[in-house]
Amino acid sequence: MPAEVPAIAAMPAWFHGATIRLYGADVLVVLVGAWVLAKPSESQQVVGAFRARFRRTIVLVARDCRGVPTYYGPAAIARALHTLPFDALSWQRYLVRKPPPPLLPIPIDPHSDPTDSNPRWSLGSRP
Repeated sequence: MPAEVPAIAAMPAWFHGATIRLYGADVLVVLVGAWVLAKPSESQQVVGAFRARFRRTIVLVARDCRGVPTYYGPAAIARALHTLPFDALSWQRYLVRKPPPPLLPIPIDPHSDPTDSNPRWSLGSRP
């Protein structure tokens, strides 16, 4: 059985989850600690972080001390997941790589020669 991942504002380095397609939507089910679902603001924050990173429907799941799962997400999807055996989902350990920082495009001077090995730089003109 997968370990529970603590909820944090930033994306964790890894987590346990399962992907499934329900009602025409790609769903990522993320295993979290029960205390995450006990705080609606924490649950929303975690869902938002995963949705921003994975661009799909996110459902959080936590298990109580008896192993009974509780799902947090869109109602129809949470109900459908609740009818499935917990172990029927294909649980995996996902490694999350941070996306590369966005790079600004390098402007090309239309008057420069691309074959020039000694380009001249200009700071612009002053009035």
